[in-house]
Amino acid sequence: DPFVLVLGGYVNAYNIVRELHEKGVRNIALFSSKKKLACLSNRVTIFIPIDDSLKSLKDAIFKLKEKNIKFIFSSNASIEKIANSFFNTILLISTNKK
Repeated sequence: DPFVLVLGGYVNAYNIVRELHEKGVRNIALFSSKKKLACLSNRVTIFIPIDDSLKSLKDAIFKLKEKNIKFIFSSNASIEKIANSFFNTILLISTNKK
């Protein structure tokens, strides 16, 4: 089954995880720091802690390389900029106001 990846861990990311689960999405991966709210959600299937560095994001991506990632939801602008360079063929849905 495909996974949905959520980037970020604050309230917006927590709400994204909650809403995805309410819509029937059961495979949810989260990239965030350990201390953020969204990582505490029991609806997250895979949690990989990262920081805002390129190396951290690369390492997390390689941990998920065998998962079928279909969508990415972002609530973190700095991680989103880095992720855009890796996930250019996947739909990136941002909650950031631009």
